[in-house]
Amino acid sequence: MKLRKLLVAIIVSMFLLSSIAVFHVKAYAGTNAYIDPPLTEIDTASQAVGSTFKVNFKCANFTDLAGYEYKIYWNKTVLNLVGVHDNVPFSGSPFVATNTSTNNFDANFGQMYFVVVSMTGATSGSFTLREMTFKIMLAPPVGAGKFVSSLIDIQDTIFGDPSANNIPHDVYDGQFKYVNPSIEDHIPPVTTDNYDDLWHGADFTITLTATDDVSGVANTYYKINGGTVKTVGTDGQPIITTEGSNNMLEYWSKDNADNEETHHMLTDIKLDKTAPTGSIIINSGDSEATSRSVTLTLTATDALSGVDKVRYSNDGVWDTEGWEAFSTTKAWQLTTGNGDKTLYYQITDKAGLASIDYSDMIYLNVTVSESSPMALSFNGIDSYMTIPTASSWVYSFELWFNPTENSMLIGSSRFAIKTYDNKLRVWYDVNAAPVEWTTSIATGEWHFLVVVIDYRVWRITAYLDGAKLGEQYGSTMTKPALTWIKIGSNGAEFYNGKIDEFRIYTIEPSQTTVKCHYNGGNGTYGRPEYYQIGGWHFDEGTGIDARDYSGHGRNGTLYNVVWVDGHVQQPEPEKGDVSGDRVVNILDLILASKVFNSKVGDANWDRFADANGDGRINILDLTIISKNLGRLL
Repeated sequence: MKLRKLLVAIIVSMFLLSSIAVFHVKAYAGTNAYIDPPLTEIDTASQAVGSTFKVNFKCANFTDLAGYEYKIYWNKTVLNLVGVHDNVPFSGSPFVATNTSTNNFDANFGQMYFVVVSMTGATSGSFTLREMTFKIMLAPPVGAGKFVSSLIDIQDTIFGDPSANNIPHDVYDGQFKYVNPSIEDHIPPVTTDNYDDLWHGADFTITLTATDDVSGVANTYYKINGGTVKTVGTDGQPIITTEGSNNMLEYWSKDNADNEETHHMLTDIKLDKTAPTGSIIINSGDSEATSRSVTLTLTATDALSGVDKVRYSNDGVWDTEGWEAFSTTKAWQLTTGNGDKTLYYQITDKAGLASIDYSDMIYLNVTVSESSPMALSFNGIDSYMTIPTASSWVYSFELWFNPTENSMLIGSSRFAIKTYDNKLRVWYDVNAAPVEWTTSIATGEWHFLVVVIDYRVWRITAYLDGAKLGEQYGSTMTKPALTWIKIGSNGAEFYNGKIDEFRIYTIEPSQTTVKCHYNGGNGTYGRPEYYQIGGWHFDEGTGIDARDYSGHGRNGTLYNVVWVDGHVQQPEPEKGDVSGDRVVNILDLILASKVFNSKVGDANWDRFADANGDGRINILDLTIISKNLGRLL
């Protein structure tokens, strides 16, 4: 068996081709099998991809031929067989044992396989055994004289006589060539680069692209910073590795007609692989601060590309912190709660390199009366808070809000609450028409909102700033099966403004309770209550969690919100009243013992157990509570 390799050849031909198909016919001496014509040469000017041509499989000068078999292969990327016509030279009804043809014999080749035997005796002579029609599948590359080709390869031939002997014979393959015609080329190629004229922060590649529509590009050459000549074909695209602002790249190309273009000089190529450096100091290096308002002293340097932006973080997690212009000093608000406070600082340069995290620590020691309340700020674009759901027939929502513009306050899989155009709109069911009240809701001011949805009696009640807006009734309501609740969004619309002191109850409050919670516009700092689904002070001041103080563990998860100064002031803790029942007893000692040894910032921290206000719960606090046992507040 012959083993032949079929290749797609891409060669530059230096001879002039005809604009029509050329068939080279040749006669062979002796007994043989061959492809006629042996060379089928077609140029792109005469036939396009998809055109067809015919060749014949022939045998010559055979004596006493009683049967034969053969296989023929072709490169299926270049050619596809689309038709055959057999001329079996035997009389009567010869037996065809095998007759298969496929363009997908394997990953590269097509194959035909034919086996026939005479049933009426042998024959002698020269014969055309099969006519084959092929379709052109692949165009040659751009460039004069370039072509693709495929062997039409005869293999495994057996020509048998009546005694079952293989008749000796020669085999001559055929070849197909599809060629671009040769034309004169006096125009040099054109080469371009993709450098963006920006600082880069790591070794980077400049891609050179050359085009030549006539003879085609032979190669592209370049020199980096006046160094040795390299080629894209051998060395790959140029890579800039030297730091600096004035790297240089010289490049040019030649085509297959040996035309060379004018050299290009690309200058001022910028590479900075060194991150910026800096420092941060809080309050000139003081060890303790008596106010959350501090002053930062900052440095930032970058010798190559220069300092671009800086950013700050209270927790060292760079998730929502934005970049801003560098300044040597900056006013900053520490997070609430006494204790050690670490502030983190990061610098980026114009090459996009970020510095290590620089930090400084200070101990915050302020009295409770000086501690500012915190709130959440929502950006109206993608800010919201999610909380775990709870099933109830009644939902009573209380919150303080300060809108930049009136928009969606609360959304869920069943209900939603929104303010807009001096209106309050409530959807008790997202598939039903909402109810609404017209009222004045000034932007830039804090408002206290209470909305009660009672699915038992189909009633929606609303209060704004302690005053009842009224009651409205919906159509048939069923107990909602909630799959999600979001504060600041319904999934499609987003709230723009601040929210503070948010609570959810399972009972409808009295009007007296609403006025008490409004507290003349000052609000009340929530404590755990029996009919409470959850309550959130938003006083953490950092992180992505909002703790549920109700004891039900429905902590909120924050997305793209910012901690800002709030509205509802934390009250001065009553000495020893940890439970909030206005009397100091053993229950308060039990609650304090459960958070013993905790400090500000801990997950189990309870500021009402911190009887002496030092930011730590220890034996001193238990002693104070013990001294106040039996005290009515």
